[in-house]
Amino acid sequence: MLICYICCIQLLTIAALRSHLQMHVGLGELVYPIKCRQGTCKSSFRKVFNFIRHLNSYHTSDESHAEKAHEILSSCPSPMDINYSCDDNELPTVHSKEDRNCLTNLQSEGAAMIAALRANSSVPYCILPGIIDSVNSMIGTTVNFMHSETVKLLRNTGVNDSVITDVEIALQRQTDTLNEPLQFLSTRYKQDKHFDTHPLAVKPEAVTLGQRFESRNGVVKTVYDSYQYVSVEATLRSLLVSSQYVEMLLHDKYTPGLISDCWDGLLCKQHEILSDASKFTIAIQLFYDGMGTTNPLRGQSSMYNVGVFYFIVKNLPNIVNSCFPNVHLVSLCYAADLKTYGYDAVLRKFVAEMKHLSDEGFTGDFPILGTQRIHVCLLQVACDNLALNGLLGFIESFSVDYFCTVCYATQADIQHKFYEADFELRSVAKYSKDVECMASNSVSVHSHGVKSDCVLNQIPGFHATQNFSLDIMHIILEGIVPVELSCIIFHLCSVHPALTIGKICDRIHTFWGVVNVDKCNKPPELNHIDKPGRLYPAMKAVQSWALLKYLPLLIGDFVPTSDPHWLFLLHLSELVDMLFSPVFTEGMITYLREFIADHLTMFSELYGAGENAVRMKPKHHLLVHLPTVIVKSGPLELFTI
Repeated sequence: MLICYICCIQLLTIAALRSHLQMHVGLGELVYPIKCRQGTCKSSFRKVFNFIRHLNSYHTSDESHAEKAHEILSSCPSPMDINYSCDDNELPTVHSKEDRNCLTNLQSEGAAMIAALRANSSVPYCILPGIIDSVNSMIGTTVNFMHSETVKLLRNTGVNDSVITDVEIALQRQTDTLNEPLQFLSTRYKQDKHFDTHPLAVKPEAVTLGQRFESRNGVVKTVYDSYQYVSVEATLRSLLVSSQYVEMLLHDKYTPGLISDCWDGLLCKQHEILSDASKFTIAIQLFYDGMGTTNPLRGQSSMYNVGVFYFIVKNLPNIVNSCFPNVHLVSLCYAADLKTYGYDAVLRKFVAEMKHLSDEGFTGDFPILGTQRIHVCLLQVACDNLALNGLLGFIESFSVDYFCTVCYATQADIQHKFYEADFELRSVAKYSKDVECMASNSVSVHSHGVKSDCVLNQIPGFHATQNFSLDIMHIILEGIVPVELSCIIFHLCSVHPALTIGKICDRIHTFWGVVNVDKCNKPPELNHIDKPGRLYPAMKAVQSWALLKYLPLLIGDFVPTSDPHWLFLLHLSELVDMLFSPVFTEGMITYLREFIADHLTMFSELYGAGENAVRMKPKHHLLVHLPTVIVKSGPLELFTI
């Protein structure tokens, strides 16, 4: 028998005592410290969770509890005398098929909840035991309440005591079934064991990059540098067990007369594997991005930065790929190891697997598809500009010639050439010659911007020069927009004395103070612009976009409509709207080419000469390739990381 230290009531089970304590919590009667008072035990606790754990450890075999349970059971009829209508009731713990299904569903939902919490980087692990204990407590309280209310209702209606006893025994067995359903996830060890043994779990494997020697406390030790790799085939097999997932893979991907997806682009239509109608092929898009894992306010914040490779399945609708669960991890590595060993060393295992999946594929029995051989191909690689150049084997400096991955542009050419036709485009043959030149010349750093052969070129159907993928978030929102807004604001404030940085900041504060549009994307207070070309403080991409969208509303009454800088601001707004369009037609793409050329011409004429001249940035040049990227690979918003 267990005793409540507050009201001294006696309870049969630990679950009942925990539910009883929750009642005291709701009434505000819980007194700290919590005292055990079970027999001669004088332990005290600061948390209910610790108290319940103490009871489970030291008071489950209490003699008085056992004697009381024996008295209750001895006064009841023997289970052999009870006529059950189903043989499933003979099970010792989970007594029927319905009970098993209920418990399984409850545990599955609990496991999904814990997995979602652990996947959320903003949720620390230390709060998970408390959440599990609270869920167990709520379920236990509900079950015990229904148990007691059912028995009370039967007594009030005058049911025979023997029937009530039979019902109470049955209810107690049901209570035992559903009591603490998430106890199997109560510790980290139990959670890890459950997820590791789950049939759909895909475990990462450690791959060694190399070894080095480190001296620690005067002792030299061998340290092995490694990264974590997740198999693409294992991930896809885990996903394809769902019939709903397979149905989404089979949706109609083509839009006649429009370009709304990569499947409408020339790259898919001309791909050597995707164009083979006799094969069931899954196309994936590989992404890379850096991730900081430490507090940036502390020293050495970049020591543990991590490089993340992940992919999405392009066969799915775009709206589905925007959901985080459909973004799948490929590998994690330290950013420092990437600098030491290079991208090729980290991607070598991925390339070997993709070569096998492209040529041989994998076979299985899948919902809807039945027994099917599935091929997997790499369609595109998307990164920010610096990482894309490094990953594809090009130079990573944008202040020199031949920085572009699409053409042989020089710094002098980009200042006055605003059409893609004015540049010589890269090709597979020219790329191979540059690689051969680098192999035979150990002195030169690069040959026409090519440093080395990209390891991804070994994957069938993929080549670095045919990777028409440019991230417009970094190019437009974090590159061109801040530069051009600084030029526009600087010259508008110089020409119109009534307009100042302070006035713009006041308008920003007033505007977002009365409306809720893009409330969370409010740009910061702008600093004074001493020289055009830089906008301070630095802003996130969505903040730059919000400032661009609403700046005409904020300063429109200060500037005449014929002002060239005002017209350039409107031109920039229209350009950004077109580039982020989800659907294109051939006419829109032709118009976009001319619109980009006009925009670059206007920028050169307005800000390219004079005392405060601003040169064209490399990201300005990348604008001329965006129409071709749309034709080849689909809308530009698909490549944003």
